[in-house]
Amino acid sequence: MVAALHEIIVADPRRLVDRLRYGRFRERLGYRDEAGIQFDGCLDQLGAGEDLNDQLVGQLLRNAAYGPEAGATAARLERFLGTLEQVRIRESGARRIADISRVRVLFALRRRAMFIEGAHELAERYPFNPRVRQFGVLADRWAQGPDGSAPAKVFVIGLSRTGTTSLHEALQVLGYSSLHWASALTGALPDDVDIALHDAFGDINISAQFAQLAARFSDSRFILTDRELGSWTRSVSTHYERFCGVLAPHELRNSEHAGHFGGRAGVIHDALYSRHSSWEEAYVAHQQRVDAVFADQPSRLLRMTLANGNGWPELANFLDRTVPDVKFPHSNAGPATAQGVERGGG
Repeated sequence: MVAALHEIIVADPRRLVDRLRYGRFRERLGYRDEAGIQFDGCLDQLGAGEDLNDQLVGQLLRNAAYGPEAGATAARLERFLGTLEQVRIRESGARRIADISRVRVLFALRRRAMFIEGAHELAERYPFNPRVRQFGVLADRWAQGPDGSAPAKVFVIGLSRTGTTSLHEALQVLGYSSLHWASALTGALPDDVDIALHDAFGDINISAQFAQLAARFSDSRFILTDRELGSWTRSVSTHYERFCGVLAPHELRNSEHAGHFGGRAGVIHDALYSRHSSWEEAYVAHQQRVDAVFADQPSRLLRMTLANGNGWPELANFLDRTVPDVKFPHSNAGPATAQGVERGGG
């Protein structure tokens, strides 16, 4: 994957999206701050007149959030905001993208008042744009504060390669505002603001803190995605070996795997994987932790094994929702993918 991306960007340095992805993969392999280096280079080209598009904005945000230091992330976002103010606009479509991107960066910077004001201005200017409507929902919830009405939270707490992506998509079908791994708006792992503004969350960043979340949100519900141990072990070991060069879970303690997202990756790995000598041991330990936390509150937990045919009936009944007339999603069902590893491997 890294070699292929390198060939692409050498042949055409203007492939900014590929350059940003290349930076993240390089940093995962131990090349310090490579995501930030590519971020800076791509912003230079954007400021020099490179065309702006929504995909590029998303990739820039992901690189800004990827580094080991929160201060560096904030500085990159500030620079991104300044570049958006100066970018040359050639057509009305580019103006719309620039306007929406500015509000998106304000949200990533957690500028509450400015984001709410910007979201309302966008609603008047682009009332039918789906992204703008999403901003409007978030702005209204943020304006209401912690006492605003919102449905009970749902947390998907399976390990990598157990179907957390499929559950994320299913929850969206059921009408939940769901985040899987990182926020699609900010490129960062969910924080308290995201948890306040959205309804459902999943992937290993959530699995690593499920006990704290269960205590904090007393009316929340939890879904443990499960998989036959031998099948899971083969899938997760292939996944981490292919994309991280990791042969055993304890190797995730190495600095190149621990420092991402302001060091939060190391906390997540330590909670789930890196204390264990084998994947089997990590799997059993997580099952035991879940059993212990929900032993006296079993009604809050649903176990789902998608490979055994669990789907809409179990999920809809657990959440008191109507079974939708669509096929249950099955994402990342095949071999590990680059997209999967960037999402935490669900």
